[in-house]
Amino acid sequence: MIYRIYDSPKELGEESGGEQFDWFQSIAEGENYIEVFDIDVSDDHRRDLLHSVEPSLLKKIGEFMAATYADWIEEQKKDDPDYEFDVTSVDDILEMHREVRDDDLEDAFRGAVTQGVESGTYNQAISIYKKAFEDSSYVYFLKNGEWVGNFEWDTKCAIIVPVSELAHACTEYDYQRATNWLEYVDESIDPREPYYGLTEYDEQAAARYFAERIGDFIKSE
Repeated sequence: MIYRIYDSPKELGEESGGEQFDWFQSIAEGENYIEVFDIDVSDDHRRDLLHSVEPSLLKKIGEFMAATYADWIEEQKKDDPDYEFDVTSVDDILEMHREVRDDDLEDAFRGAVTQGVESGTYNQAISIYKKAFEDSSYVYFLKNGEWVGNFEWDTKCAIIVPVSELAHACTEYDYQRATNWLEYVDESIDPREPYYGLTEYDEQAAARYFAERIGDFIKSE
């Protein structure tokens, strides 16, 4: 039985939300943007990003490094006459970058990892927000004229209660005191930040940013 219909998930959350609901709602609405600072870019990040680009773009990165740091290559050859810098090798490019620390390439690495963290934490926050609604067996969303349990944006939602439960509740004093059904059953729309914070990383978002940034600065050379 439909107990009450709300115009949006937000309306239900504002009535029955937990302590952190407003914060998660502001993220969902784009009013609170998750920014990260002091990103630690590891060699694993750099390696993964270099592996993520198309072979043709990796070669351009290698050619850029070889042309920019030809003196470094010559120094390696002095120590090892057989040394050859392979412009298509992630290992060779990464080894050179560790030594010369190219500013443009490092900025691309840092920007990509930042994008991966920001996108990952945003996606994690949205997933937590949606799950807070879906965790209640009483909350449903209107989709194509039917009430479904999976979260839907920009649609009506409802509290639907089995008739037997509602009939029993009507005899309970706690039901008379409650302002809504979720309060009566001691539930709320309660998204919560994990103990260790939002920590997910979006590898695809990082790779897209890296490819775009690399393409920009290589073209400008």
